[in-house]
Amino acid sequence: MSGAFARPFILYGRPGCHLCHAAALALQEAGLSFTPPSGGGAWVREESVEGRPELEAVFGWDIPVLISPEGAVLLKGVFSPERVKKALRVTIAFRD
Repeated sequence: MSGAFARPFILYGRPGCHLCHAAALALQEAGLSFTPPSGGGAWVREESVEGRPELEAVFGWDIPVLISPEGAVLLKGVFSPERVKKALRVTIAFRD
């Protein structure tokens, strides 16, 4: 996925969460990397809500959650490559 993003997308989850693991796979299948690309572009940073009261208060068990670089919630729950691509298209269109 191309496009200049100053910050990464964030995937919030918990260790051992099967939906979080499936979400990460869907993000990869949709073309997102989990490492910053050398030439710029979109990427994802995984973060756990576990042991972080401020995040647990917001998300609780309502995970996985994909957050845009601007801080908007893009997806929750069950991810598929198609849902990810649609959310990314909307995000990019909104930024343009």
